[in-house]
Amino acid sequence: MSQMEFEEVSLVTDETEELLPKKTEVTINETAENGGTTSDRYISDVIKVQIIPEKKGNFLKYTAYLIRSENYKCSVERRYSDFLCLYENFLKVYEYRVIPRLPPKQFLSDTNLEPRRISLERWLTIISQHPIISKDIMMKHFMTETTFRLAIIPSEFKSFTIQKDEAIKFSDIDEIFSKKNIVKRVLNHMLSIKRIMDEHYSRECCQAADFVELSDILYDLMDTTNDASLSDFTVCVKEIINSCVKTPPKLAAKERLEVVISVLTGYIDGCERLFNSKDGGNDSFHGQRLKNMFRANVTCDDEMELHRKRISFGVYCLIEEFKLVKRYIKLLPSIFLKFAFLESQSFSVIAKSLKDFIDKESDKLN
Repeated sequence: MSQMEFEEVSLVTDETEELLPKKTEVTINETAENGGTTSDRYISDVIKVQIIPEKKGNFLKYTAYLIRSENYKCSVERRYSDFLCLYENFLKVYEYRVIPRLPPKQFLSDTNLEPRRISLERWLTIISQHPIISKDIMMKHFMTETTFRLAIIPSEFKSFTIQKDEAIKFSDIDEIFSKKNIVKRVLNHMLSIKRIMDEHYSRECCQAADFVELSDILYDLMDTTNDASLSDFTVCVKEIINSCVKTPPKLAAKERLEVVISVLTGYIDGCERLFNSKDGGNDSFHGQRLKNMFRANVTCDDEMELHRKRISFGVYCLIEEFKLVKRYIKLLPSIFLKFAFLESQSFSVIAKSLKDFIDKESDKLN
């Protein structure tokens, strides 16, 4: 089995472009089958997804998306159903890899078209940075072909062979459960932080609306009283409004967090597919069930042996994919630093505008 090191990941989306370099190199070191080491230089793609004005099909109108890729140097038009088709096939071929969820399929109004566009762009960006899935022929077809056609690709595990010294151990199964619980705890905290950020941005929008209303009142007061002395405070309020309106960089910091959340969720989903948790039962139940399959005294027919091979491959994949998850988790300090920096900038602009107004008016009073 090849060992893979995930050295670095990049969070480049349409929302973060202005804050991040356009391309980030990721070094992927793989131990070759002959024991040697090869180095594969992978350039993360910069992908943009744009909404195409509503189109009309045979019966209903639909929304299409224009996808542009810097790596492939082309643009293609896709519908949500194309994304869904690609996603479902990735789940079949790369069952135990980190595959983030697509935004839900639902009736779209004008208000949630933009959130879906951002989610689809995020999904493609994460997939394009996965060192294995990004090289899949289906991904290439999706990003380059005018008409999207799925290639028939066997499941990844079918080419998997177990060496004698690499047989699955009970400790490997325990390790997967441990990693799943770690990721789940981190994810819960990230979701709480996202909720706090959402509420914070909502309050900022309300603050901006308050200053806009205050500005309108001041202008009306100036007209009504013919008092030009209010003009300085009106200018101050305008500066504050301008600082409140500049939200894209702040949204970019939040989008980085969304990327990490998507990756963590994708890892947990991979664990659930391995444990087949839809059957019910807790982690201890599923862990014991998997261990029972690999006991030495268990006789195996061909079907059982194939199932054991699939489980072995799933355990191996999820141990390796956890390295990728850790790279994303290590981005959290930089996300919080960016959030704090943008907040301090916003507060400093408001504070400066108010201080300039106070100093100016104080001089008049003196």
